[in-house]
Amino acid sequence: MFIPQPRHQDHYVPYRTASHRLEGIQEVMDALAGARSVILTTHINADGDGAGCQAAVASWLRARDVQAWIVNPSPFPESFAFLLDEPECVVDVKSSRAEEVCREADLALVLDTGEIPRIGRVKPLIDHLPKAVIDHHPRGEMPFEGPSFIDATAAAAGELVFDLIHSVDGPWTWSVVDGLYVAILTDTGSFAHSNTSAGAYLVGFRVTDEEHGVSVGTAVALHADRPYRQHVCLIAGIRRQLRGQRRGLLLRYGRLRT
Repeated sequence: MFIPQPRHQDHYVPYRTASHRLEGIQEVMDALAGARSVILTTHINADGDGAGCQAAVASWLRARDVQAWIVNPSPFPESFAFLLDEPECVVDVKSSRAEEVCREADLALVLDTGEIPRIGRVKPLIDHLPKAVIDHHPRGEMPFEGPSFIDATAAAAGELVFDLIHSVDGPWTWSVVDGLYVAILTDTGSFAHSNTSAGAYLVGFRVTDEEHGVSVGTAVALHADRPYRQHVCLIAGIRRQLRGQRRGLLLRYGRLRT
């Protein structure tokens, strides 16, 4: 397999969070500070980005000794359930358990949407809670008030969640890296859609490196159609070559130390 080489082997561009995102990251981190129990929700009919972000953030919070509960306006997608390291963290919005965990929580973190109507029946359950938002869509007419990390230049909310977790250097559990990879993979159409940003490429490769170690096999199992299979197998092949050669990989928008 041919791997393009940088023209200048001694110069690499490591991943750096865009400076305009730092304020939003700090707002969300400040909102999370001191919270012992957090409700995670996303838009009706969660897609791979919303579900992947929820799985990632839930695992990350629990690794930091914070309880995390996923309460969605519609069922958590069965096709993405493999991303959950603790499936019992998903609570049916119609259950008394949902009322209980929401009543006892300290914060609601809304992912992949910033619009109040899009969380449907979850809204009355979290009305009493302070809220924070992580989203890559432009602000709409009915946004949540409070701390937010919103950047419409991001290809997926997963890109922003990566920046949040990267700001405190993890922990990088398998559910975190798999969730973020699937979030970005699905919202960019396997890095083929026009919304695919430089950051999406860099984060995608970052979570498939040896340090983070995304389970590419599970991504292949999830996306059985040929375009996704070819993409994930390509990533796996690049990882194998880089593991032996330790060379710089030239991406479309820059270089990443591997």
